[in-house]
Amino acid sequence: MDDLVELGLADDDNDTEVEGAEVEQAPSTPLNSRAGFAGSVVALVLASVAGVALFAWIILFWLAPPFLAWLDSLGF
Repeated sequence: MDDLVELGLADDDNDTEVEGAEVEQAPSTPLNSRAGFAGSVVALVLASVAGVALFAWIILFWLAPPFLAWLDSLGF
């Protein structure tokens, strides 16, 4: 059985170095969840800014000119 372990054809239950290396290389879950949360906040802020910009564009260029023309026709 030791020969198979040396050739890599069988698992050795006493192999703790590989398990330790795998644990050290595993990414941290809290770090990943914080990064995901920060990305969500950034996306929400960008979507809000885009929404406000679109709303302002609609007000300034679509609704304001007819309203100002209507006020002008009333003599204001």
